[in-house]
Amino acid sequence: MRRIVVAGYGMAGHHLVAGLIRAGRATPAGDFELTVLGAEAGAPYNRVLLPEVLAGRIDQHRIDLPEADDPRVTVRAGVRATGIDRERRLVTGDDGSVLRYDALVLATGANPVLPPLGGILDEHGLKPGVHTLRTLADLERIQDQLAAAPRGLGSEKRKPRAVVVGGGLLGVQCARGLTLRGADVVLIHQGSHLLDHRLDAEAAAILSRTARGLGIEVHVGCRARAVLHERDGRLGGVQLADGFQLDADLVLLACGSAPATALAARAGLAVDQGVLVDERLASVTDPCIHAIGDCARVRGGARGAQGLAAPALEQAEVLAERLLGRPALYQGSSTVARLTATGVDVAILAAAPSLVAESRPDHVARTVRLTDPIAGTHRAVTVHGGRVVSSVLIGDVSAAARLTRLVDRPGPLPENPIDLLFDTAERN
Repeated sequence: MRRIVVAGYGMAGHHLVAGLIRAGRATPAGDFELTVLGAEAGAPYNRVLLPEVLAGRIDQHRIDLPEADDPRVTVRAGVRATGIDRERRLVTGDDGSVLRYDALVLATGANPVLPPLGGILDEHGLKPGVHTLRTLADLERIQDQLAAAPRGLGSEKRKPRAVVVGGGLLGVQCARGLTLRGADVVLIHQGSHLLDHRLDAEAAAILSRTARGLGIEVHVGCRARAVLHERDGRLGGVQLADGFQLDADLVLLACGSAPATALAARAGLAVDQGVLVDERLASVTDPCIHAIGDCARVRGGARGAQGLAAPALEQAEVLAERLLGRPALYQGSSTVARLTATGVDVAILAAAPSLVAESRPDHVARTVRLTDPIAGTHRAVTVHGGRVVSSVLIGDVSAAARLTRLVDRPGPLPENPIDLLFDTAERN
């Protein structure tokens, strides 16, 4: 019987376990014993939906993922993998347990990036009032902080004040979620415009205008210097680089994430912005160890797909097949980044690099853009070699499903790419 150990029970790890159970019922190679170490104590959940719970759009119980129901699977929730002995093929847990493996899968995810600000950390971790949003426990702390925030009485009554540091997808989504929870929100972003790694200035201007219209105070090209606390330890505010101070009852840091590679690095595995793996999703250092999801980086691939759910789930499906003896290979993923906060709709699509490489090199890429500042919409699509390779939709995302299908499964395209951005009825 093959012994498989999975370190990490987030979305990638959960999808891998489900894939092994499903595929293992239909293959002779499905004779395995699977142990999962999950650092979080509770049941698995859909991390992508945490901002939706923060906003009050969905109930917390609706993000739960199905429990593994198979006698071959043991899930040890609340146990973090802390060490790997590659020579003896052993994994150590933080509870002192030791597990032997024939195949080890690292699905350890990512950690929030903490910006270089004074006043955010003490010996216990993040200081009171300072938060990130990566786990269910993070969400519950934010909710508790909002509930406890002073609101004043009578004529002095006011809303809780929140400062969000970071204007990427998570930052914008959390800023909107906090306004829906009744907070006054200031969003500060050091870059030249919101989502500056994904949007051009024209598209970002539409997004900023939409956010401001929803009550979010947006400042770009704005750097925070420190988080300030009162003498009694309570949060006081955020000091900006120009010396201006923003009052705050809550600070949420949304400055991106970094692959959780410490376990792999301690074991001597090759790490470069993720655990380096090949198209088999096996470590380039040790073929008995695999990595998927946010902690992994396919050799030769860019890091842009990390932090998105679809690549992690596709990697899990490929690895489930491989662990059961089938010759599947990971060829990269098309990506869809969505922001679906109430009143803010964004879809950013990009074809997998392997698909872009298949485009005819003798063709010139064509990009069309339609921007309507009054309506708050921006639509753009890029076509190259007879296929859709990217698209950005803001405000009006009605074409997202159709464009996503064309990114994944190319079909006949209209002569003028602008027609991809409209329904026939809309064009008429």
